[in-house]
Amino acid sequence: MRTPDGRERLLLANDLRYSDDNKVTYVHARVTSIIHDKDDGTRDATVRATGVRGVRIDGDQGEYGGCVTWRARTAVVLAGGVFNSFDVLVESGLGPQKALDVREVPTKWREPNEQVGQGVGDEYPSVFLSVEPEKQDQYGAETRLVAHTTDTGSDASYEMWGHGVYSWLQFSNSFYDFLLGSVLPNTLPGLNRLTTKILGRTSMWSVSIFHEPNMTLIATKKPQNATSSHNNPLGMKINDTMVEFTDEMCMNLTHLVDPFIHGAKLQKKACKKPSLARFVLALASKLGLTKLLHPNPITAQNVHTYTGRGKNKGKKCSLNQVSSYYHFYGGNAYAVNAGYILNGTKNLYISDASVIQRLAPGAPASVVMEQGMKVADAVIADLNKTQCSG
Repeated sequence: MRTPDGRERLLLANDLRYSDDNKVTYVHARVTSIIHDKDDGTRDATVRATGVRGVRIDGDQGEYGGCVTWRARTAVVLAGGVFNSFDVLVESGLGPQKALDVREVPTKWREPNEQVGQGVGDEYPSVFLSVEPEKQDQYGAETRLVAHTTDTGSDASYEMWGHGVYSWLQFSNSFYDFLLGSVLPNTLPGLNRLTTKILGRTSMWSVSIFHEPNMTLIATKKPQNATSSHNNPLGMKINDTMVEFTDEMCMNLTHLVDPFIHGAKLQKKACKKPSLARFVLALASKLGLTKLLHPNPITAQNVHTYTGRGKNKGKKCSLNQVSSYYHFYGGNAYAVNAGYILNGTKNLYISDASVIQRLAPGAPASVVMEQGMKVADAVIADLNKTQCSG
């Protein structure tokens, strides 16, 4: 990977090695909290991270292997993601006061930070469903195409799912994922083949929009002794009561479905032969049966009335027209300073999606990787300052 200034950057996974001199240590364990104390001798004492606590996970079954600690001489970098980072910060006494009370965090660990867990956002897709299958390659691989637009005044992305409904059901709902991926193949192979054939011969486009990042993470009690890697609920929930489909979001979605109108015309022109599947979808759309699905899909028959256009001008959009893409971000974006150090601490960096203020459309992996490089540069810059001043 090469940065704009020409430097080559190796991915962490390609560069880590086992080390006898303990510079890099691989341990099959899970971090539970951060060890910290206050610097003495200063008027405004700041918290200094000195290590982490964790539990070892031994064996294939993930049995409890004992408590361990790792000491840090320079800094601690937290990269647990939106939810795990919140969990670790709360368990360390560095989260909101109410969360510390719920988790019964020891008093001597407590350095409350009310900004932790605030301002979580997500990407919301709406889908266009068609019964006209998209072509796949010779190996049967699913076509995936992502296009990006900013001409609505708000970032959005289009994405095509070559296997249509079959892929979407597995992705959007754990029950359907279990049903299509495990139950039918193992118990009713004949019905599974028929279901795969029917659902797989569809295509689907999705368009994503963003809401204001105003969700909040709320800590709940965690089960005691939940040390198994297969059974360790994080003990939290998301407060999404502030999320609403604003007029701006509706206006953007109204504009963004235009390509679906043209796509429906092209598919109708290309597929002139009568189709039972097309007839069933058209009937379901006209009878309003598609509204029973979540999100309510766009089809060639309802695309003109899906949002506020034509006779429906001024129509309000609904959250039923979109669903979560599970591309959560934020939560600590305003809890860190410009160098990605947690406010109130001296050397606790956060390097994950939780410190991103606005997410780019599409899968967040590349944005998170970029964020990691920014934090790495910040850590190196701070180390250089320390060495020069020392």
